Amino acid sequence: MALKQPKVTAFKAIINLGLQWHYTTQLISKSEVIVAIQDYQKKKLADNDINLSVSVKDSQIVFADQVEPHLEISIINYPKFRLSIDELKTASKALAEHLMKKFNQNRIVIEYPDETQMLETTTGLDPNVSKYIQLCIKQTKSST
Repeated sequence: MALKQPKVTAFKAIINLGLQWHYTTQLISKSEVIVAIQDYQKKKLADNDINLSVSVKDSQIVFADQVEPHLEISIINYPKFRLSIDELKTASKALAEHLMKKFNQNRIVIEYPDETQMLETTTGLDPNVSKYIQLCIKQTKSST
């Protein structure tokens, strides 16, 4: 039996979703995120819009003395449900916006093959990060 080998243009978008609820210590569970993705996919299917193939992996974002649990949410150009690169980028951004609103995130980052895009509601930083940056600046100035 000959295998069919459909091919599409390679594409992968990675949505980096923090699991802290808007700068608090309250954590969002991976299962909550998966349910939100599934609900989003079902809505898109019901609207005859798009079929998104999504992978979810545990991750951690490390910045200075802060380590925040994250999820990497990857979208690929699945050959069975082929989409153009523009459609995939639009769909990836729409899913990121949905998750951002659902989980009260100030910012979210999407990595595409050709660019990295940040979506944010405000330019403010996590108060703990701001304190750390100010402390580093103060220490640097006092040691010179």
